Amino acid sequence: MRFTNILAVAAKDNSGPLVSYLVTDTHPVDGYNYYRIKSVEMSGRTEYTSVVKVLMGKGKQEIAIYPNPFIEEAINIQLNNMPEGEYGVILLNSRGQKVLDRIIQHIKGSSTELISVDKNLPHGIYQLRISKPGGEVVTNKLVH
Repeated sequence: MRFTNILAVAAKDNSGPLVSYLVTDTHPVDGYNYYRIKSVEMSGRTEYTSVVKVLMGKGKQEIAIYPNPFIEEAINIQLNNMPEGEYGVILLNSRGQKVLDRIIQHIKGSSTELISVDKNLPHGIYQLRISKPGGEVVTNKLVH
């Protein structure tokens, strides 16, 4: 398997708080794309992550929500082959009150967004409404 470099980023000082890196492949090919991360330590030692396989292309468009029921303080919203644009995310309690309101900026293709919720959110049944860029609203029932 031959890999090409998407981006090289100089390491940041790791003596402070946790540092995150985010890179988007702006030119994936249709079909399977394989990704790994190469890290080079200051000593020169090189390590590679496990290879991850991602299917890109003309697959079915869908929005998947997991886990359900959600027991932690986070909900995953997976946008599969969805168009580019702004996705509105609203979580409503059983009284119809908004308990969460977020915007996801999605670049076309597939991605998973982690939506944090209040750790003191009461257990119950919720509605998760997702507004797509074209105005269509998808509603999912979630249990906490």
